[in-house]
Amino acid sequence: CQDMRASSWSIAAAAQRYPSRPDARNGLKVDWMSAEQRQAHDRFMKYITRTQMGVEFFGVLVTFSLVATIMVDLLIAIPTIYKILEGSMRAPEDSMKLRQSTSGAAV
Repeated sequence: CQDMRASSWSIAAAAQRYPSRPDARNGLKVDWMSAEQRQAHDRFMKYITRTQMGVEFFGVLVTFSLVATIMVDLLIAIPTIYKILEGSMRAPEDSMKLRQSTSGAAV
């Protein structure tokens, strides 16, 4: 909701692009805006950039940086957890083979 990149579909990006859009009179909207309208637009842009907007999930604001951080953490954690579980599942198997090989040598 707060992405200011020009290609974004957020409210903030659309509001930022608005004055430079062409209007029906073949000019830019900013050319036909009164001083009061420009000031109102400026106040709105200041409000939008200073206010946290977006979706809250269990009281946590979901932002692009939050999603990116979680994704990186998962990309690191999942293979690590897999290797740990794989090693712990293999450990009883290896110890049983070791016991069988040592007990077979003693016979």
